Amino acid sequence: MGFLRTLLVIILIYYLWKILFRYVIIPLLRKSSNVTGNERSRQHKTTRRDGETTIDFIPDKKKIISKDKGEYVDYEEHKK
Repeated sequence: MGFLRTLLVIILIYYLWKILFRYVIIPLLRKSSNVTGNERSRQHKTTRRDGETTIDFIPDKKKIISKDKGEYVDYEEHKK
């Protein structure tokens, strides 16, 4: 009897989770993604103009080391 009761509880929890996920969690996720999508589109519309160049990423400046600075180590191969 205990095994059947446990099995019934597991099946009940599974179906309740499916119903909760389908009718509560998915609509909440869709609503939140629509809200953030609308905010993003508003931001892009207000900041960009026709013919204007925008730069999204500015790389760091590389350090340039002159050839007379630094240390050169000569490599020698030793055979046994």
